[in-house]
Amino acid sequence: MAGTAGSPRLIPTAYSPVVPSTDVRRALLLICAFAVAVSTNYTNHGPVLGLIGDEFSLNAASAGGIATAFFLGTAATMLFGGAAADRYGARPAVTAGFLVACVSTVGCAILSPSYPALLAWRFIGGLGGGFSFAAGAAYTRGVFAGRGQHLAQGLYGASFLVGSAITLIYMPILAGAGGDWRRAYLISGLAVLAIWMAWWRLVPGRSRRAVAGSAWRRRCGLATPGCSRCATCAGSAWP
Repeated sequence: MAGTAGSPRLIPTAYSPVVPSTDVRRALLLICAFAVAVSTNYTNHGPVLGLIGDEFSLNAASAGGIATAFFLGTAATMLFGGAAADRYGARPAVTAGFLVACVSTVGCAILSPSYPALLAWRFIGGLGGGFSFAAGAAYTRGVFAGRGQHLAQGLYGASFLVGSAITLIYMPILAGAGGDWRRAYLISGLAVLAIWMAWWRLVPGRSRRAVAGSAWRRRCGLATPGCSRCATCAGSAWP
């Protein structure tokens, strides 16, 4: 739907009938950046697993527990992340879960003096990752409506794969010649935290509930009093 001259183009989303297209593009960019960042936690242990095993004298089963702890945490909170998105909105749920995942990565680096402590931080990271994954999927579904919704979901899923893949390259580089896996985790965690800051500050999502339904009808050009879209508009909000 085209806007008037000098105003941003307005396009439909699943959450409000018209929002500026610049907001939609920014939302899509940031949800994909979130997906890349949070999914690094899924695989960031892999490239440095030998270094971790050497420090804590782990056998193969114990080393595998590092991944198991994360995935158990992820599975435990996916359901709750979706429920929180429904109840409180997807954007706050993503923000909360994403922050937990960031903190856990830094915790692995500087607050893991023992193998059980490392498992605990990995489990916490899984809690945040699973919670925010489900909420992020809910947010993505609201970025576009109709055909664009499937594009957004595809980009969101692809971003998770990208994040899971790039750790295989950069974690050994960050560990350096000395094999310092803690440094690799710390730098990676701080980078993910920077992306969380960008998400928190820039992502569209402020409530539009204060906007009257009649104002929405004037913007979208639907003036029929019984229009279901306009009835929804009066209480609509970004996810």
